[in-house]
Formats: sequence, C-alpha cells, structure tokens
Amino acid sequence: MTGNKKFLIIDGSSLVYRAFFALPLLQTKQGLYTNAVYGFTSMLLKVLAEETPAYVAVAFDKSKKTFRHEQYSEYKSRREKTPQELAEQFAYVHEILAALQIPVLEVAGYEADDLIGTLAVLGRQHQLAPVIVSGDADIFQLVDVPAEVIFTRRGITQVERYTEATLKSKYGLSAQQFIDYKGLKGDSSDNIPGVPGVGEKTALKLLAQFGTMEGVYAHLTEIKGKLRTSLEENRKQAFLSKQLATIVTDVPLDFTPEKYQRRPPQLDRLREIFTQLEFKSLLDRLPAGSSQAAEQTITEKYIQLTITEWQDFVKKLSQEEVIAVTPLPVEAGWQDELRGLAVATAAETVLLPLTAQCNLAVVLAPLLDGPFYTITYDSKTWINICRQQTGKEPTAPLFDAALAAYLLDPLENGYPPEKLAQNYLQRQLPEAPGKKDTGTQCESNYLCAAARTLFALYPVLKAKLQEFNLAQLYYQLELPLARVLARMERQGVAVDQQALKALQQEFSQRIALLRQEIFDLAGEEFNLNSPKQLGTILFEKLGLPVLKKTKTGYSTEAQVLEELAPQHEIVEKILQYRTLIKLLGTYLEGMTKLINPRTGRIHTTFKQTVTATGRLSSAEPNLQNIPVRLEEGRRIRRAFVPGAAGKVLLSADYSQIELRVMAHISGDQVLISSFLAEEDIHRRTASEVFDLPPEEVTPALRERAKAVNFGIIYGISDYGLSRQLGTTRQEAKAYIQRYFERLPGVHRYMERIVEEAKEKGYVTTI
Repeated sequence: MTGNKKFLIIDGSSLVYRAFFALPLLQTKQGLYTNAVYGFTSMLLKVLAEETPAYVAVAFDKSKKTFRHEQYSEYKSRREKTPQELAEQFAYVHEILAALQIPVLEVAGYEADDLIGTLAVLGRQHQLAPVIVSGDADIFQLVDVPAEVIFTRRGITQVERYTEATLKSKYGLSAQQFIDYKGLKGDSSDNIPGVPGVGEKTALKLLAQFGTMEGVYAHLTEIKGKLRTSLEENRKQAFLSKQLATIVTDVPLDFTPEKYQRRPPQLDRLREIFTQLEFKSLLDRLPAGSSQAAEQTITEKYIQLTITEWQDFVKKLSQEEVIAVTPLPVEAGWQDELRGLAVATAAETVLLPLTAQCNLAVVLAPLLDGPFYTITYDSKTWINICRQQTGKEPTAPLFDAALAAYLLDPLENGYPPEKLAQNYLQRQLPEAPGKKDTGTQCESNYLCAAARTLFALYPVLKAKLQEFNLAQLYYQLELPLARVLARMERQGVAVDQQALKALQQEFSQRIALLRQEIFDLAGEEFNLNSPKQLGTILFEKLGLPVLKKTKTGYSTEAQVLEELAPQHEIVEKILQYRTLIKLLGTYLEGMTKLINPRTGRIHTTFKQTVTATGRLSSAEPNLQNIPVRLEEGRRIRRAFVPGAAGKVLLSADYSQIELRVMAHISGDQVLISSFLAEEDIHRRTASEVFDLPPEEVTPALRERAKAVNFGIIYGISDYGLSRQLGTTRQEAKAYIQRYFERLPGVHRYMERIVEEAKEKGYVTTI
C-alpha cells in the first residue's frame, strides 16, 4: 500500500454510552443534557487528530430488535431502558458528525458491531487499513481481519491498542477463540446465557486445553464432574451463545472507499453547535478560520488628546445625540484605577490617557448630564465609576449594550465586546490586549475600536429590542434595576469581622483535631489533601471496597465517601474535615480578604446578565452560594449584619415561581388549592407522594419532595431522579408515577404539550 490508507471505524453507540456514564450529568443554561455529546465529541476530535485517517465512518445501532432476537428472544432483555437524559443527546451527536462530514451507518436489524465488522472486511478488500475505536470488548474478534482495535478501557480517556499479537499476549486467545470464550462463559450485559458454572477462568482453561468450543465438546470424556455435566446438558445453549456473540461481517452495504474519504469539517456549523451546547473548551480546539469569508477586523483611527484638548472636545458634546464611552481597562470594575478613556461620536473617536495627575472629577463631569445618550458595555460599572470619581451619578440617559444583548439571547455565554461585534456587526475587534500590553499601542487600538463598535451597536440593538417586543422590559425594568444594583454594590454588605475571626479560629482548631483523629485511625500520617495517598489508606491499608476508579487511581470524591461512611469511622471524619476546610478557605478566609479596608464592607458584584431565568447572581464573593444546610454555614451567614441601627437585611426571592406557573398553565386543582391555601408546597408533595400525613413529613422527606417537584416539571427521567435522590431507578420511577397520580392535571398538560410539539414543531405556554 502506498499513501495514507488508514480507515478509522468508530463504534458510535458504545462511545456515546461510555461518555454518558463516565461523565457527570451536564446541562446547558437552556436545560439540554450534554455530557454524552461532550465526551463523545472530545474523544472523536482527539482520535481524529492523533490517528489522522484518510477514511472514516461512525456506526450506530439502528433498532432494538435485530436478527439475534429471532435466534434468542431473551437477547439483551435485561438491559434497562435508555435514560431520557441520554436518549435526547443522540440527535446532537448526529448533528456534530454531519458538520464534521463523517459518514454515519445505521442498518435496521443489525447492531453497530456488525456494521463495523463488515466495514473492516470491505475496507481490507479495498486495500485499506482498518482501525476500530470501541468500548465493547466483542470487537476484539475482528483483530484477525486484520484490524487494529483502540479499546476505551475506562471512561473515555484511558485506551489500549489491540492487534492479534496483543490479544494473544493479554488473554491467551486468538480472535476466533475470543468468540468461543464468550460462548462458553456467556455475557450478562447482553444476556447471552453461556454454560452455567463456566466463568472467565474456566473458559480460558478449557480453550487453552482444547482450542475451540468444538474441541471442548469433542473431548468431553476428558472433563470430569459437574463441569462435564453442565457442558453436556447445555450443549445447544453453548453453541447458541457462540452464534449470538459472533459479529457478522457480510451486512449488505453499498461500499466504495470514496464514500468514506475524510472531508474538511464545516467549521461555521461546528461553532454554531458548540456555542449552543456551551462547549467552550471544544470551541477553543477548532482551527482558526471559517468556511465563509473571514470577518472584517475593525480598525479605528483615533485622536489622542491632552487634557486641554479634552476640555475643547467635551464642549462640542452638547451637539451630539449619542456618544459611546469605554474606560481602560475595558472591563474595569468601579474600584479599579482608570488608565484611559475612549469616546466615540458620529464624526470621530478620541482617546484620553489618564495619569495620576489628572483630576478625574473634572474629566468626567461633562459626561454626566449631557443631552446625549451614553452607550456603555456595562452601565452599572459606568454609574459607579462616575459616582466614585465625581460624587454624582450620571443623569444622562444610558444604553447598556451587554444588557440589551442579554435580553435578546439570555443563553449566550457572556457578552464581551468581541462577541457583540461578531454577533451583531459581523466584524472582529483587534486582538484584546494582554497583561503585558499595558500602555502599548495594542491597548489603545483595542480601546478605541471597542468604542466605535459600541457606537455602531446602538442602532442595531435598539431595533432588535423593538422587533422582539423587549423594549418595555429593557427600558422600564432592566435599565432602572442596573442603577439600583450599582448603588447596592457601592453600599456593600456589612459584616461582623469579630464573628468571622472567631469562626476562623474555631474551624481551624476543629480541623486540627480531625486531622489527628484521622491519622490515629489510619495508623500513620499522610497528606489528607492528596487523593492518591488517601486512596492508598482507604482501599489498600484499611481494605474498604473500591467503588470507582479514575485514570490516576482510586476515586475519593464525595459521593464515593458518602457510600463508604457506614463502613468505617475514618470516612465520616474525612467528610467532616473536607467540609470544614472548604468553609474555612472559600468562605471565611476568602471573604475576609474581600472586606474593603476603607468601608469595612464586602462589595460583591451583582451579575445581571448571567442566568437564563432572569435571576441575579453575585461574584467576588458569591453571596448566594454560602451553604445553609449545615449549621456551620448558617453561622457564617449570621456574620452578615445590617451595619447600622434601624437597618435590616432584606432577603428577596421568587416563591416557587416555576410551580406557580405550572399550576396556572396546567390547571391542576391540587397545585392550585395548595397555593391558594398558602401551604408548604414541598411538604404537601411529600405527603402525597410518600402517602403520609403532613405532620409526619420529616425535613429529609421534604427535601426529596422538593427534588421531585422541580425535577418532574422539567421532564426529569427515572434515571435522573434516581441520581439526584440516591435511590434506585425503580424507586424513582414509582415516585414519578405516584406524583402524576396525585397531580393528574400536571400529567395531562405534560403529555399534551409533547404531542403539540410533535404536531406543530413548537410549543407555547401563556
């Protein structure tokens, strides 16, 4: 063979399933489950880059019933139904494969393994070199095509390569013997019965002695005891099992190598899909460039002004209807030191470098109360910059570009100038300056281009707000709210610093005590923060059962430790240690560092453009994330105080808004009556689902009912609910069934809306 003849054949069904169960459930802001898509795509891009095949194909199972079910009706009958969270991801896998221009094979009546085997044989007949990627060990029987197998041993990252030689070396089996091996020992995952009493070791021993299954039965007289009896009584079942385990390699396919020749990906489509699925890391792995013409980069000519020239410039602003303002740094916080200011008008863009000698109050004053609209990327920060430097908030009307873009597309992952320029103007900003670019031409170019972009965005975003009936929401609610949030940030939250210090001291002492107790129980000292060392202690020295492994060793994640806690005292103490370490480092020490020395308060940043639901979030610190389920977390919360006599702290939140909306649109009388009676809706649900009087509902049962309430109305499956509650799928399924029995209006609505979606292609609520 000359040239690149490598033919990469991927077991799509196997890899998607492996990715789903290997990775934690991931959801986009829109609620789409993506862990299987992400894992599969990440693996696919990696193997394409490493193998550089000239030909490629992906095979999937087409239907649940295959020719094997005709041979044995119980084939794969024990497999649980595909979780809904996984089933809904296959469509996106196919979209990504289409964008990568990779051929997909699905044939009714056959499994993906059969298609892979047929492709490998046909590829070899056309002088191609098949390389198969799968997580299914059945594929090993194809190494004698010959084909190389890349086997995903654990999860989706740890792989092993198999040829005829490595299969023989590792298992002592040839490819054909591997089929006999499966036939003798059976396969519980596929419900292939095999021969009762013949396990892995016995099957290997028999094949080592007699070569094949036929050889075993030809020498039955040489086999003694119960094993011989079982083999004799289950001869028919053994050969049926071998037949079920055999991959067919003659599926009728119209094969030509040209069909599977690798083609360049549709990068624009891939970016679109990855953006929708919020795969930022995969976006970064895509090559630069586009299948369309490159977007034009914005280059802006600007005038650099002195302070005197600035005074002349601002006098002319009274004639402007709109100006765009960008501070330097562009994403500056209101407490950051300003190094420059760019202003764009209809006619020009100017840059004013700011030094320590500049009187910022004088510089900014003309921008506060002009007759013009001031366009900013972040009105909240601009308001606080002005107030910080001049003592006044701007009275000129503001337009917040990021806030407008958020209303137009609340699922977007951030609204920096670069993204707004690309999404709404089809232009690119110059490369953003790095930390080393302070005071350079690069920084100035970017700042002025951002100001010009902002000016150009205003009419576009304004028109789109009108087009989508969002103008009233924007001007009457979101923009006024930005001013309120700006004041809240500036005011800050008072904290009892003495209480925080006392908690730090107490938690540090408890951590030290727990460390010593753990070392005493372990019989030695070790690095408690090292998963590797902790794994060695728990699973090798103390002999606790291994529940999960990672590519680097034993898993010691919280879920694993919680399952092990009843088995040894040390595990519960490790969980307590971890909890206190996080509370101390993240919240107590972390928040103490954020206390402003001048005000004695914590000035968090309220994020108005982050959540898809319209809720606020906060950062530095995230005040909403302080744990409240533990008493230690509640004590940390109590360190936040009103700050002055006569003041109070106000806690405001939606009151079960999703359930109230569901009650309205479904008309369910149980939900409606519960809200009208001002009942605790989660306690009521617990009473209904667990068949208990309300007074017997414990806090733990109420928490479970809360997961049921919010999970079911978002379409959670029994698999997803079982993961949340830590129960079996059967229990979760029973909870869902009981929920729908007690809330029939909700059930009818959810069934009706699904049928409506199938019929119309869309759904409406109110």
